[in-house]
Amino acid sequence: MEKLIPQKEVWVLLLRLLRFLEVEFGESLPPSLAEAARDFEPFTLAEILRQRRLTVWELPRLRGWLRWGASRLGMKLKHTYPTLESSDLVGWIADIMTARRMATRPLNPHCSPQSSNALSVTLG
Repeated sequence: MEKLIPQKEVWVLLLRLLRFLEVEFGESLPPSLAEAARDFEPFTLAEILRQRRLTVWELPRLRGWLRWGASRLGMKLKHTYPTLESSDLVGWIADIMTARRMATRPLNPHCSPQSSNALSVTLG
């Protein structure tokens, strides 16, 4: 498992996603993952949907910014894209700040990329 997920950033994404499933859908996490995930804020549905819209627009790439700018100027685009409002961009900044804050939190030592023993127990 360590070879599949060696980066801390990926672990943070996984733990936040697991917390989202736990909070929004009442899913129970395995004890070792629940312990590791408890210190991380879950994603919100608004965050997930906003990220989906931003990804379709190819933001933050330059091409995405040019496409979004052209659409705001009323130019007709080749493809149809989901509506992307200014509030999405403001929310995106908040999402980035949350992600950075979560990335600075230490991972639980019992479930981290360096703890192969805990991973083998977690995954059975």
